[in-house]
Amino acid sequence: FFFFFNDTATTEIYTLSLHDALPISPGLNAAERGILVHASLEHAWGLLKDQKTLLSIKQEAIEKIVRKAVSSAISAMSEKRPDLFSGRFEKIESIRLFNLLFECLELEKKRFPFAVIGREQAMEIEISGLRLAAVVDRIDRLDDGRLVIIDYKTSKPEVKFWTDERMAEPQLPLYSTVMKEPLAGVDRKSTRLNSSHTDISRMPSSA
Repeated sequence: FFFFFNDTATTEIYTLSLHDALPISPGLNAAERGILVHASLEHAWGLLKDQKTLLSIKQEAIEKIVRKAVSSAISAMSEKRPDLFSGRFEKIESIRLFNLLFECLELEKKRFPFAVIGREQAMEIEISGLRLAAVVDRIDRLDDGRLVIIDYKTSKPEVKFWTDERMAEPQLPLYSTVMKEPLAGVDRKSTRLNSSHTDISRMPSSA
């Protein structure tokens, strides 16, 4: 995690990297790989609900949840790309996502206690009379009641562009301006597996 604090010490910004574990498949573009990651994480947190559950259940139960999340994401994508998702390719993508999600959840265990209250949540933002439709990847509530807005990234997260005259990737700053409840922070989440290879020993054959 990388933590940054603003000058009022009220907003926490941290990042958790979401980089692929396997070499990039020529069959999926970056957007499609991002969709798989988002869908897997959305499903997993739909089952887990909060960090308390994540910390209390056994590893076998976590693996079962991750398998379900991966299977759901792969199934949805295979309907759009039936030319790719069969046999060996589907197995490789399942292994990649399983390891990525498993590592994500290990990192989530180290955060302050939280509950997930929003997943892929639609939001309308109005700026100078211009209305924008947005989707927030995730919203967490901390024990003290404050919120953390999370934006998943499959590339290396950067926050330095937020201080440029022409701000790049302004999603999180924009989201934070329209939240009606106190914020503890905004988070660019990128999951980076520690190893350069995929560990298939944790990946049950049924996944």
